[in-house]
Amino acid sequence: MSNKVIPFRLIEQKEDTNGLVIVLPGAGYTTQAPLLYYTTGAFYNKGFDVLHINYSFSGQELTSLNERDFAKDVLFAINSAINDKKKQLLYCGKIYWNKSFELSDRSSNV
Repeated sequence: MSNKVIPFRLIEQKEDTNGLVIVLPGAGYTTQAPLLYYTTGAFYNKGFDVLHINYSFSGQELTSLNERDFAKDVLFAINSAINDKKKQLLYCGKIYWNKSFELSDRSSNV
């Protein structure tokens, strides 16, 4: 693992919710850019908690980026954000919303 600490921001509903949207920005794009900013608002207004994974890389880091290590770092950030056992049990549905790369068939790739 590259051990890069990836910052995150968990935007929680005032009431408990069992839905979580995980927003992954893609290279050269941030969660504050229009596409993901408005997506965040739409899901939050529908009652989801929203987790922003805010990774950024220098040019040198991008050239040496190992896909497996990157995935481990992102998963570590996600788990850190929802490390409270109560929260982990609460989220029975997760949506991965990403820009510019494939995650799985459960992803929404824009």
